[in-house]
Amino acid sequence: MRKKKRIILIVLDSVGVGALPDANKYNDENSNTLGNMAKVLG
Repeated sequence: MRKKKRIILIVLDSVGVGALPDANKYNDENSNTLGNMAKVLG
């Protein structure tokens, strides 16, 4: 078995896939980081 020489780790912490029910309290109703990135990047 070959040893691995490197590892790639991608952390998607707080990527945001939509607003929570109380988002209006924090002026964050349109939060959707993943969706907005998809719109911009195609």
